[in-house]
Amino acid sequence: MIGLSGGPDSVCLFFALHELSLELGLRGITCVHVNHMLRPGDADADRAYCEALCREMGTDCKVVTFDCNAAAAAQGITCEEAGRQKRYEAFDEAAAAAAISGPVKIAVAHNADDQAETLLFRILRGTGPDGLAAMQYSRKSKAGFDVIRPLLDTTRAEVEAFCEQNGLKPRTDESNLAPVYTRNKIRLELLPYLAENFNPNIKEALVRLAAAASEDRDFMQEQATTAYAAALRACEPGRIELGRTAVQQLHPALRKRVLLMALAACGLEKDIERVHIAAADRLVMEGAAGKTAEFPGGFRLCISAAGAAIVAPDYRSETRCVKLRATEMTHADYEAKRASYEDTNTVYAAFDAAKLAALGAPPVLRTRRAGDRIAIAKADGSIGSKKLQDLFTDLKIPSELRDSIPVVACGNEIICVAPLDLPGCNMRMRCSANYAISADCDRIVLLEISRGLC
Repeated sequence: MIGLSGGPDSVCLFFALHELSLELGLRGITCVHVNHMLRPGDADADRAYCEALCREMGTDCKVVTFDCNAAAAAQGITCEEAGRQKRYEAFDEAAAAAAISGPVKIAVAHNADDQAETLLFRILRGTGPDGLAAMQYSRKSKAGFDVIRPLLDTTRAEVEAFCEQNGLKPRTDESNLAPVYTRNKIRLELLPYLAENFNPNIKEALVRLAAAASEDRDFMQEQATTAYAAALRACEPGRIELGRTAVQQLHPALRKRVLLMALAACGLEKDIERVHIAAADRLVMEGAAGKTAEFPGGFRLCISAAGAAIVAPDYRSETRCVKLRATEMTHADYEAKRASYEDTNTVYAAFDAAKLAALGAPPVLRTRRAGDRIAIAKADGSIGSKKLQDLFTDLKIPSELRDSIPVVACGNEIICVAPLDLPGCNMRMRCSANYAISADCDRIVLLEISRGLC
């Protein structure tokens, strides 16, 4: 499948792949043309040209029309970015439809001049080392299809010569000839200025830099992948936990890559700036347990004594079916049935019925609230109290898990804290010492707390 704009690059790519289709074993070439509605009259002429060219070549042409300016305004992004997003969405949709008949690759017509412009554009915006690799020969689209760039080593002059030699008459996008967009200014003003005043081979130099950076990036990514696997302690939807010591021992360059990999695994791959990663790195190296760092989109890095966990904003937002049943019975019946309480999905707690009745409120299941405390028995036999926050800290419960632990309360009185089968949460049932049963207790209230995902 080919992205066909009607310009020299895409027409060159279309013709070359069509001619090589038998030799390369390509079957079912189709084209997708996106009309951005940016140039009244000319845009419609581009569409008509692409449709006519596809008919002449015996190839299907899918046309997608959308208002690029309106989309950019609605999303608060540039018109260039809105157009790019829509193009690749259209490519993915067309590829998904074509994939019914077999494997699909999406071919786009970026050339070597585009590569030089992209690299310079990124440098001007303040890219990191990976950004210097610019565009790749192949990458995955959002839908998982291979996006390939067969012309990435071909210069624009070579593309135009190919079109002329083969009698091709592509369309010219007049907007590319005006220094309106940033990329146009780079192409029409900055690169010629650099070539004239600094390096006549500036484009070739930039392309070489991108190739060298791409090799270095691939090597560093391999090293980071190995380090990430070694540091990984827990992995579940919305939460990735790394061993803190394992991460601390890495070189800073690898450490930051491992953190980026954890963020990507949780669902955050864009809008991460150097300041975010620098703050996260400092926290991993020096932060006290319980400290957090915030990332765009509500993602967090949560530090514990032994771990560093990346947590998505919707972590544990799914409904957790935690059910509470309270049954009153005689002390004798309770003792007779204790041996049968073996359901691994249920935890049990027994209380003095008379003491609970004095609270004047039935047992209710909820999660912790600010100021919650629970009565605990001290070593000398006296009874004190402790904040749930301090209890969780003493038990080394990761901060991102604490709001998911069920507690049972009668009014504002916490009578027990129930353990959960969460990674990193290894606590047993904690019951209030104020309502414990005694040998002379006549009646018992038995709580059964069942848990599991809905």
